[in-house]
Amino acid sequence: MTNLSASDLTKLTVLIDGQPRGRLATMAKTVERLTKTLAEALGDPDAATKVLDRALTYESFGGAEAILKAALKGSTGNVVAPVPVEAGQTGAPETAAPALTSDAQRRRTKATAAMDAAKTGTLPVPPDFSAATHARFRGKLEGLIALAERGDIEGLREVRINPVSSSPKALARYRDLCVIALEARIGAAA
Repeated sequence: MTNLSASDLTKLTVLIDGQPRGRLATMAKTVERLTKTLAEALGDPDAATKVLDRALTYESFGGAEAILKAALKGSTGNVVAPVPVEAGQTGAPETAAPALTSDAQRRRTKATAAMDAAKTGTLPVPPDFSAATHARFRGKLEGLIALAERGDIEGLREVRINPVSSSPKALARYRDLCVIALEARIGAAA
């Protein structure tokens, strides 16, 4: 039905009404909760079904998120998608999102540093795929590394990656950072 994980579907549900949610026992129950929450937000179960049919066909969380945000923005009801509040932002409501844990903050800082380095033309460090769980993706990683070392931007863009688990998501992040870094090098040379 969808390439999105149960975790992604839960994040989409939280996006709709801002209420924290836990994990459900099955994927079907997760989809049912998402559908019910969206129907309540839009005030129309048929519209919710149509929006979810479009959103769940995307391979990435970002595409599904964009569809839901557009539907929520276009709804005429009183429900508004929650807006993330930055810490220290003036006029921030008291119900601001909780502070990130140190682990989450570390990951975000690391991702930001990798993006900043890529924007300066520095190729990212390839992900560590030495664990057995990554075994079937090592060949694809080696291919991406070779394309990046050759500077083949189009070749990197043509590599299809279905980010449904941690290994392909890491491959997609690596590929995207390589493209950004190689484009930055070209921009600096021009």
